[in-house]
Amino acid sequence: MLLRYSGNIESIRADLAPDCIWRINSQFVLAYRSATGIAASPLNKFRNALYPKCYALMDTSAITATGAITLREFPGLRLTGKDVLVGFIDTGIDYTNRLFQTYTGVTRIRAIWDQTIPSPAQNTSINSFPYGFGTEYEAEQINRALTSSDPYEIVPSVDTNGHGTYLASVASGTTFPEIPFTSMAPDSELLVVKLKPAKQNLRDFYGIPSTVDCFGEDDIILALQYLITKAFQLGKAIAICLGFGTNQGDHNNSTILEQYLSLLENNRGICIASAAGNELGYNGHFHANASAPTGVPTTQPKQIQTAIEINVNKSSGRAKTSPIDFSLEIWGQSPDLPRLAISSPSGEKNATIPYIRADSTTLSFLYEGTTVYIEISSTDIATGNPMYFVRFFNAAEGIWTLEVTHTQPIDAWLPVHSFLTDDIFFVRPDPDITITSPGNGSGTITVAGYNHTNDALYVNSSRGYTRFGRIKPDIAAPSVDVYGAFLAQLPLFTRRSGTSIGAAITAGAGALLLEWGYVNGNNPNISTRFIRVFLIRGAKRPPNRIIPNRAYGYGILDLYNSFEQFRIRD
Repeated sequence: MLLRYSGNIESIRADLAPDCIWRINSQFVLAYRSATGIAASPLNKFRNALYPKCYALMDTSAITATGAITLREFPGLRLTGKDVLVGFIDTGIDYTNRLFQTYTGVTRIRAIWDQTIPSPAQNTSINSFPYGFGTEYEAEQINRALTSSDPYEIVPSVDTNGHGTYLASVASGTTFPEIPFTSMAPDSELLVVKLKPAKQNLRDFYGIPSTVDCFGEDDIILALQYLITKAFQLGKAIAICLGFGTNQGDHNNSTILEQYLSLLENNRGICIASAAGNELGYNGHFHANASAPTGVPTTQPKQIQTAIEINVNKSSGRAKTSPIDFSLEIWGQSPDLPRLAISSPSGEKNATIPYIRADSTTLSFLYEGTTVYIEISSTDIATGNPMYFVRFFNAAEGIWTLEVTHTQPIDAWLPVHSFLTDDIFFVRPDPDITITSPGNGSGTITVAGYNHTNDALYVNSSRGYTRFGRIKPDIAAPSVDVYGAFLAQLPLFTRRSGTSIGAAITAGAGALLLEWGYVNGNNPNISTRFIRVFLIRGAKRPPNRIIPNRAYGYGILDLYNSFEQFRIRD
């Protein structure tokens, strides 16, 4: 369980009886308890809000388009990321790839924390290295592995997916004279966390298939803590790339991860960039307005009924006997207390579910053979707003209708599309407010995707703003057919698309600005907030568009133009 606390850990022990507790900082703790029996516990004790959210991966011309190469040509700048760290929390890295080595074959990776490899010391101490799981490999071990005939015997960390290796190459791959490739920050050093898969009980709780990549919010926060602590120990600034996202939460800086990141926004020597998400076009968001505009005084707000229709079909190639399991969240706005009723494809309708302060209920639909578990929270502990968590087990194909009675606007989100192995979507979707967490938070530079060859928006790039109108995304960066490393010891390349690429490029831009400000002394207090404003100020405005807008934010990343705005002029 992942939660905020007031400094009294003993009250957490008394309320939740955890097997162990890990204190992240003065505001956040992780409390671990055996999964046995938790699923059957009353939800007023183990609420949805306490369960870590589950995150999915978000996927030389692109670098040229950002203006970074131009900056290398000016004698007063020559920014390449030297003496700055770039951190990656992802699927790991192919450390044997030459793109992560110097010209002489020495690794540029300062350390890898592989959360998936048990530490030999874990049998004797719960706090071995120091989080109690995973193994850390530092540069000395990686260099020994690189000179070995069997490198993986010394450092067995492997990126079997390729996503982490690709993003690392785009942000900070080495530039070799004989290879037609460059990255944003080719002289930076790397810190890498290979995330372990989310626990099976979390997948089961949210209905996420075991076949897709999925990572727990708790492990991501520990990875962030590791990167920042390691950078501090090494005495270096760090730019961090977050290339994952989730639709869980109310899309307004409410998740624990977003709140944790907001505490780092003004920390000197740190820049954090996150992907906006790739959810546009997958029909995963629903919105309905209230009977009167929000903020208009009324003596008795009129209750209206809204039908949220969900189309459920078995994807082609999936066995008809395999169950369709999925979840969604419905969010209202205080002081409203929405009511919910559910109708099945055959027309069976349950009575309106009574709204209790914090409780859960289970519905069974006879003809469909479907069970629906509903968690009810009149006042979500993170936001203060009402929320329904709805979980379908063995959902029948057809149109399911969730009828909501409400007086304030409501929003509903299905999981990110990669978590849905079947064809599941809202019949009347809303394309806005589709940015994934942590991109809705204030603690990151949120990056949408565009095609650098024609300035067109990436077709699946998620749109803002946040649920309550904060401007996100901040900027757009190259994210379509971008050249990067393919999994291989030799530098082989591939092209990929996705907003995580824009996040990697922006993290690389952050490394250049950290070199300029923190390393070179032009702004020793440089932070995520400063870098966000700096990039927004120089962003290129797409023609014939009002800026800011929901697709591009404040415009297209143009690092050269950001420096142009700093030049002394008459």
